[in-house]
Amino acid sequence: MANLSESRFRRAFVATVTVLVVLVGGFVALTSQQGPKLSSAQIDVGGVVTKSNEQLRMFANQQVRPVTAAQVRITPSARFAVTTAGSVIAVQFANPLRYGTRYRVSVDGVASASDGQSSSITYEFSTESPTLYYLHRSGGSGPDQIMTTGIRQPSLRVAYSAPRIQAFAAFPHALAVVTLSASGHSSLNLIGSQGQVEHINLPGAGTVDQLQADEDSGILGFTFTDAGPTPKRAYSDTLFTVDPNGTAVPQPVKGLDGQPVSVLDWSFVPSSSEIVAQNIDESTILIDTAKANSVTPLGTFLELGAVAADGKSVVVVDVNGQLQLSLATGKTTRLSPALLHGATVMGAAAETLTTGWLQQESVYDKKIRGFVSHLVLNGAGQARELFHPVNPKGSIESFSVSPNSEYVAIETVPNVSTSVDDGYVVNGRSKSVTTNFVDIATGALVKSVTGFGVQW
Repeated sequence: MANLSESRFRRAFVATVTVLVVLVGGFVALTSQQGPKLSSAQIDVGGVVTKSNEQLRMFANQQVRPVTAAQVRITPSARFAVTTAGSVIAVQFANPLRYGTRYRVSVDGVASASDGQSSSITYEFSTESPTLYYLHRSGGSGPDQIMTTGIRQPSLRVAYSAPRIQAFAAFPHALAVVTLSASGHSSLNLIGSQGQVEHINLPGAGTVDQLQADEDSGILGFTFTDAGPTPKRAYSDTLFTVDPNGTAVPQPVKGLDGQPVSVLDWSFVPSSSEIVAQNIDESTILIDTAKANSVTPLGTFLELGAVAADGKSVVVVDVNGQLQLSLATGKTTRLSPALLHGATVMGAAAETLTTGWLQQESVYDKKIRGFVSHLVLNGAGQARELFHPVNPKGSIESFSVSPNSEYVAIETVPNVSTSVDDGYVVNGRSKSVTTNFVDIATGALVKSVTGFGVQW
């Protein structure tokens, strides 16, 4: 009886194992026929809206054959390149993406490297929206305020307040703030996200100007001028940088002769360790702060303008107007504004975009017998007006483009004839200065705030 039971058990066991083997084999066959699957993905949803050449890395569950650009679809559309290595498909975006947008990346015909079975892979992500900072001065009624807000959000918040804020620069987790004493001397402090204050020792008593922060390197830059009589000054509009995460001691930037440079204007070059500066003799140079004695002459110009968001060029000015100067080759391209509403314009400050450029322009108005300010998008011989003050007596003071070239912040004085200066000797503004945010693609006004000095 026992032998019969054991025989039945063995037959049942073998039958069960056989069924399992068949089932597993079927699942394996089914899986192989379905092709590669997406196991995970990586993307910096903050970096992808501020930098060019950011990547979406999609990891398949097995090695795949090389993917071509024709297999990739991105919605909304974006320029890209694609590479494949093992089980990784990397989609590299040529330009920063739009803020607060849901993107869908689909790759068709992803083939297994082992058996050629193919499938489609899809990944979706949402980009971040920017946190904006700007300076609101009280006009003497209280402390000045550094405000923070969103591009399309109505809420406002005070990020920091202090008497007589001259200027500020924003890092991801700190603010660099310059305040003025009663004697007119500058003080520089770093304000942490929890309100902690770190004082930066300046080279002496004097004034700070042209404060800028480079988010990528974490470096702060500014010009410094000694207090006291001009002939005895050791520093006059001298360019300094300071690493808040290092020694936090300001270091002078040196020029072609190895001496500290005094500048009319300067700017960090995005996504690099470089600085472009215009010396007091109007010569323009490119300085690589990561390399000793790396200074490249770029030519002599009347003015230095905005560096493009992609870091490849800068606007300069000669006697005939604005030019786009390549930082890699030194070659220039004339920025000749088209007619606006059939009228000849007088071009002023400009900033280049991926295609075309934005320019502050003035057109003579016979009704008011004066010039009216406009901000215009130029390109391909055509001009499209983005903004002009509601009041013809208003003026556009300056503008800055968002890192992804989606929006432009426009500083305006609503009525020049009634404007009153705020009394700040360094970085002074009209008490009525207003910043307007405009969507470049549509020309829509999306936000207005009372203040200036927007940091994206």
